[in-house]
Amino acid sequence: MPAQQVIEDCPEPAVQFHEAEYQKTMAPLAFSHNGTASHSNLKISSFSYNFYYGTMHCHTAYSDGDNDAVCPGLGSSATCCYSIGHGALNFDFMGIADHNHNEPASVMSLAKYNSGLSESANYNASAAGSNFATMYGTEWGTISTGGHVVVHGINKLIGWNASNYHIYTAKGDYNRLFNVVDSLNGYCYLAHPNSTDFSGIFNTAAYNTVWDNVLVGVSLENGPSTSTSTTYTNPPTATPDEVRYKDLLKKGYHVGPVIDLDNHNSATQGKTNQGRTVVLSNSLSKTEVENAYKSMRFYASEDFNVQVLFDINSTFIMGSITTQAINPTLNILVSDVDAGENVTSIEIYYGVPSSGTAATLLTSISNTNSLSYTHNIAAATSNYYYYSKITQADGHRMWTSPIWYSKDIALPVSLVSFTGELQNNNAVIQWETKNEINCSQFNLLKSNDGIVFKKIDTQNCNNETTGSTYKYTDENLTDGIHYYKLTETSNEGKLIDYSTIDLDKNYKNNVNYYYDKSDNSIIVLGNKKINELKLYSISGSEIDCEKNFDDNKVKIKNLHSGIYLLLLNEENTKYYKIIIP
Repeated sequence: MPAQQVIEDCPEPAVQFHEAEYQKTMAPLAFSHNGTASHSNLKISSFSYNFYYGTMHCHTAYSDGDNDAVCPGLGSSATCCYSIGHGALNFDFMGIADHNHNEPASVMSLAKYNSGLSESANYNASAAGSNFATMYGTEWGTISTGGHVVVHGINKLIGWNASNYHIYTAKGDYNRLFNVVDSLNGYCYLAHPNSTDFSGIFNTAAYNTVWDNVLVGVSLENGPSTSTSTTYTNPPTATPDEVRYKDLLKKGYHVGPVIDLDNHNSATQGKTNQGRTVVLSNSLSKTEVENAYKSMRFYASEDFNVQVLFDINSTFIMGSITTQAINPTLNILVSDVDAGENVTSIEIYYGVPSSGTAATLLTSISNTNSLSYTHNIAAATSNYYYYSKITQADGHRMWTSPIWYSKDIALPVSLVSFTGELQNNNAVIQWETKNEINCSQFNLLKSNDGIVFKKIDTQNCNNETTGSTYKYTDENLTDGIHYYKLTETSNEGKLIDYSTIDLDKNYKNNVNYYYDKSDNSIIVLGNKKINELKLYSISGSEIDCEKNFDDNKVKIKNLHSGIYLLLLNEENTKYYKIIIP
């Protein structure tokens, strides 16, 4: 069928793609949700993450916030601030990080800290918490003794003022702070950093494994903390501090970039400017948002509704750490519904962990919202990290968390796909491999929270170079999200982690399909009755339209490399997907 030809019996649907829920896919495809038209709508590969916008660094009257006296009073200041943030545009979660000490200009106490924890928990448990997630933590330290650290995920006040802490840690002792937070399974990131802060982490201090375990990010932009703007128009006064981000990465730390509002006036919560940290999460809750932070599954954005997808090999999402036998193909896709905010540049930076050399530009592209680039690595083994920087026409910028990718051609297995499908109350998990060499067994693990996994199946490797397919049925699923992780053990006992997929048993309105490159066809799985297919270029031009389905399989136009938008119609239901040949 000729490109962009209009087919009379396939009328153009009255829909814009930004109103759909996309899914980026390589065949075969695991499942995704489909439906809601909001700023939580892009999907990626065998993952099904939504996009949620917020910050983890705000203040209340419990320290030196509430300078405008809008939210005073013990027992209510945090709740009041959460309520104001809840009303901000494109603001899905909010973490309060009050100063941990009671020295001049800060007035923290154990009673206030405990109240903040309770108010956050109560807000999350209320009806309002169904679409707004809250956290309560601290901003630890002082600028004069080494800088501020945002601490979350714990319920103990760490401090040094007499009778004003649960756990004593001397002012300026960042090594003990990080060790304490790590022991409590919390997490930290570095706020508005200076080059000499945090016991020399950016320069003189050696890489520290415990510090790396507990640190998830570093702030690129902050505030203005004293702003009184509620019109989203007061940008940070300082330029983005990408240097500190690069400093941590070159030393071997695994961190992502964040943007903080650092509000000290209660009325401005979420409203000073459009700066947001954007997490990719299965759902909106305190647990899921914090899981995303701990997994570095987030990006920093100066725009409060732009969506950025960054993955490698359509399998490993931002924040991933993986070792594979093949070269990495880096994929970027950007979507913004606002006029005049088209992408002017996409840049991919790369570096070598622990090399002491800052990341440099690997490749870039201008005036398009997508990029796909394969980094051809000649060496048999290598270690790199990659992150992306995107710039829009209005000057807004986004920075992604990195993906840490090691190449080792001696790996015993190349994983072709790892997918799942809901069949009644069961989940059918399948993985396909090629080049199985020196492989002992595959292990399938399951989790109900995405954190703690337990082994549910072990299968011996076939050790066939031409490829093998393995399958496992997890029966009698309960309602909710189920996570599955695949690992492989070599004959020498080396353990290799592959990707994780998740299936939501509650969600009924999904469509599973894959693109068969061998004969240029789309095959829809399951009992969906698709009666029309449309294919669009990334710019929105129609290039194919088909209605001739045979057992839910249809031939489509030959596709060149690139990204295409796919519309599948099932009676009155439309499914919008993305396909990358």
